[in-house]
Amino acid sequence: MLRLCLHYATFVARVFINSSRHFNHLRRSRKLDQYVPNSVLNPTDLVEVYSKSTEKHDRWQKSAHYRQIPSLMQLILISKEESFVECLSRHPSGSWLLTDDRGLASTFVIDSVGNSIPLSEIYRNVQLEPVEVLPEANA
Repeated sequence: MLRLCLHYATFVARVFINSSRHFNHLRRSRKLDQYVPNSVLNPTDLVEVYSKSTEKHDRWQKSAHYRQIPSLMQLILISKEESFVECLSRHPSGSWLLTDDRGLASTFVIDSVGNSIPLSEIYRNVQLEPVEVLPEANA
């Protein structure tokens, strides 16, 4: 469980990473919340999986809260409905860069661990709904 002290809100992320790349010693740097058991206060990376019913809340409201965590370097948003992944990466200036990958042939990188992950692996056992392709507008 992940608790944000800034807003005294508790959110449950699908996956979080507390990377030693951003901290001297992983065990020493991982901050546990004394009031909420099994919660971490300083993740470096978060993965959120959203569905049609949770998309608005997860992509906008939770994402805005997550991006206020000082230790967070990358937020990865994964669609449950189609092969689509968005990665928000924090720059040293504090601004966020959005990149996205679509289609099973694409890959994305978790920066803190330096691994590329094929979308085909993420969606290997997922029954995806056919995606409607909109026709291009005539110029």
